[in-house]
Amino acid sequence: MNRNFTVILLAAIALLLAGCVTSYQYTSRGEVMTTGGDTRQAVLYWFKDEGRLWYGKPYEQPDTSLTLRICRQLPKLFELDKAGYLVLRSKASDVRMATLTDNGALAPLTAGQRLSEGDNCGVILVGGVKVGTDRLTVGAQPSVTIFCQNAMRPERYPQVARHDFRAITRSETDDQRSAPDPCIALD
Repeated sequence: MNRNFTVILLAAIALLLAGCVTSYQYTSRGEVMTTGGDTRQAVLYWFKDEGRLWYGKPYEQPDTSLTLRICRQLPKLFELDKAGYLVLRSKASDVRMATLTDNGALAPLTAGQRLSEGDNCGVILVGGVKVGTDRLTVGAQPSVTIFCQNAMRPERYPQVARHDFRAITRSETDDQRSAPDPCIALD
């Protein structure tokens, strides 16, 4: 009897100390205009672990980069820059065609500016302000703002513009972590 009590007590303590962390997928759907002038369905998504650690402290950790998937195009990854903002990095032969003003508007450049690989080619905005993952919460409406184009690979980026997306939603996910289908039509 004493041994069973000890085993049950140890199991209960272990369960209490384990903590509880759940993995969530955040998504926001919208439309983007391609450089060819077509409108395509798109989705922004990322994964984040949330919960409490074994000693009760709240825990939040983005588990992936923010990904932009456009119907029938390759995914584009946004990552945090040194200032903590989500940016889309440039690749070979990209040209910056616009810049972001202080009030969050796009201002065209008089002449395209050739970029080095890894420069800023796009940014995520909420309410016209550059954000990091900490400001991307359920209900926020992000905008994908693209500054660049590539003459040799016009499908690399959507059209230089600000592309508004719907409110962010969150759903619990399993270990599979499948990417959402960007070709689903908006309601």
